[in-house]
Amino acid sequence: MKTYLSIFVLAMMVIVSGCNSKHEKTAEEKAATEDSLKNAKAAELAEQKAQRKAQLKEAREMKEEQRRAALAEKAKASLTFKDASGKVVYYKSEVDPQYQGGNEAMMKYLRENVQYPEAAKTKGVEGTVFVDFIIDNKGKVRDVKASETTLDQVDSALIDEAVRVVSSMPAWVAGTKGGKPVDVAYSIPITFEIEEGL
Repeated sequence: MKTYLSIFVLAMMVIVSGCNSKHEKTAEEKAATEDSLKNAKAAELAEQKAQRKAQLKEAREMKEEQRRAALAEKAKASLTFKDASGKVVYYKSEVDPQYQGGNEAMMKYLRENVQYPEAAKTKGVEGTVFVDFIIDNKGKVRDVKASETTLDQVDSALIDEAVRVVSSMPAWVAGTKGGKPVDVAYSIPITFEIEEGL
């Protein structure tokens, strides 16, 4: 009887040990499956973000091209127009206005001064606001307004921020015509894009 009892206990230990091994293996498999799902979800989110970024870029570039073509047509019809106060403004000058320090300095200014509105960021609103303005013969920015957007949903906070940051720009180097400084119409796109980790 003792022999049968010993064999029975030994058999039970082997079974319990096997069950524990299966249980541990199942927990390991479960953890690996969870990690795999997390990685797949992260890859899917990264792919969606890359696609959204590409869509934003394509929409901005297409709108910029349309705006360039429209400006060229206006300039063909007339080199100038009169603003609300009756001042003559050039669509295109011989020497274009330039931000002090060039485009790199302007991009730095925009990066440091544009504040993404929290409500728009929380809602995930992204897009480009095209801001039109005049650089007067002294290089001052005036008559700033948002003319178009590539936003899926119009968000006034983004439009207001784009207008605010352009309105607060320091003086530019004025454009010239015939060697004299003149008022020139200008436009820049300001893209609002939610960066990873923000």
